[in-house]
Parts: sequence; structure tokens; C-alpha cells
Amino acid sequence: MTPNTRPHILTIAGLDPTGGAGILSDVKTIENIGGYGLSVCTANTLQTDHTFHACNWVANDTLLNQLDMLVKHFNISAVKIGIIKDADVLSQVTDHLASTTPDVPMIWDPVVKA
Repeated sequence: MTPNTRPHILTIAGLDPTGGAGILSDVKTIENIGGYGLSVCTANTLQTDHTFHACNWVANDTLLNQLDMLVKHFNISAVKIGIIKDADVLSQVTDHLASTTPDVPMIWDPVVKA
């Protein structure tokens, strides 16, 4: 299947460089179930599979610009939201999605602990 024939599924999450969580893990799952994974990075984490060191948040403007470019270019079928800096950023992301892709289901999977 080509990217144009699979459903485009967007993950909005942080980068866990080990691939155990976040956008790497989400895209692997999306591809495994037959979707075409797209991602917007919310945070760059410094961690291994055993130790969490730090979280560097992506600037809000950058995050929203990434999101805007993808929803304008791709027909998004579903959105999964992971780690988000705070309620204000979550609200901005969900408001943007609701206005640009109103019929697309959104799932928020809040991250409590790395």
C-alpha cells in the first residue's frame, strides 16, 4: 500500500529516543495496523529505556505550525494526542483540530509519568 491509499493517522506527542513511547512508538503502531503515520512533536526528551533525564518542550508556535501544515496537506482520519505541556497548549491543539478537521476523532492519552 502507498501512503495515498492508507488512512493518515496523526500522533501529537513527544519524542522518546528509545522508541518505547511517544511519536516513534505511535508511528510503529499506526504502520502495524495499516495506517500511514504522521507526527507533530511536542517535546524532545532526554532518556533511555530505564532513566528519564529531562523534557525540552517544543515552542508552541512551532507545534501549531507543524500541525497546521499537516492538516492542510493530508486528509487526516484520526488523531492521537500524547504528552502536552499544559492545558492551555492542549486547548489550542484541540481547538485547531476541531476547526480544521471537525469530523476526525481525537483521542487524548494523558502521560502521567515517564
